[in-house]
Amino acid sequence: MEQNKIYYSNEEGKGSRVTRDLVTKLFIALSENLSSKSFLSFLSRSRVPNERELYGLFIKSLIDSCGNELGHIATEFQVVRASDDTESEGTKGRVDLIFDFRSVSFLVELKVGRINAFNDDREPKIRAREIWYKAIEQLDELSNDSVHSLLQNKVVKLPIVLYFLESRDKNKSAQDVDHEKKHQTIFDFLNDKKSKFKPDFELYSDIPPTWTRLRKTGLKNDETGDVEDHNNCIYGFSVFAKQMNDE
Repeated sequence: MEQNKIYYSNEEGKGSRVTRDLVTKLFIALSENLSSKSFLSFLSRSRVPNERELYGLFIKSLIDSCGNELGHIATEFQVVRASDDTESEGTKGRVDLIFDFRSVSFLVELKVGRINAFNDDREPKIRAREIWYKAIEQLDELSNDSVHSLLQNKVVKLPIVLYFLESRDKNKSAQDVDHEKKHQTIFDFLNDKKSKFKPDFELYSDIPPTWTRLRKTGLKNDETGDVEDHNNCIYGFSVFAKQMNDE
C-alpha cells in the first residue's frame, strides 16, 4: 500500500461512482489539511482534537476538494432515529453532517480515535473497533423519512472514522513507526466476521511528528496559570469510510 492513496473495496455493489469520487477527493484534501503547517501549529498549541473540533477542518476539506459541486452543508442536524415500534415517532438524534454532492445527499457520522503508534495493545484496538461500530450503528438507526424534504432522490449514509497514531514515549523516533503495517492492523481488526462492518474506503499517511497534549490535559495549569507541558506525540493517521446504502 502507498501513503496518501485512496483504496476502496472491489466487492460488487460497493462504492458506487459518485461516492467513490467524493471520498477520493475528500480523503486526499483531508490528508493535505492534516499535514498543513496551520493545523500542526494549532495541534502543538492545543490537544488531540475530537470530532467536533475537526468539523471545521473536515468542511474545509470538502470545500477544497469538491467546491462548486457541493450544496449547503448542515452540521449537527436533528434527525429522528428509527424505532422498533413503527407506531411511535422514534427518538430524536443528530447527524454530524448533511450535504449534497452532485445529485446525491450524504449523511455523515464523523468519529475520531487514537491508536498507539508503537505497541499493539489489544485494548486500544477494541476501543477503535467500538468507535467504528458506533459510527455505523448511529447512521443505521437514522430515519431518512424525518428529513425527506431536505434530501435528493439518491441518499448515502457515510460513516467516517479517523484514527491518530500517537505515543507518550519521548524515547521513540518517527523512523520506528511502520505506518503501512499499523494501518493494515487497524483494517484487519475492523474487518471481522460481521461483513456489514467492513470498510469500503481507506487511506493512511504520516505527518511531521507533532507534540501536543492528551484530552485530559488542560492548556493551562489551574493553580499557576502556566501552559502545561506536551505529553503526547502524533505521528500520522488512518481514515476509513463505508457506503451504507447504494445510490
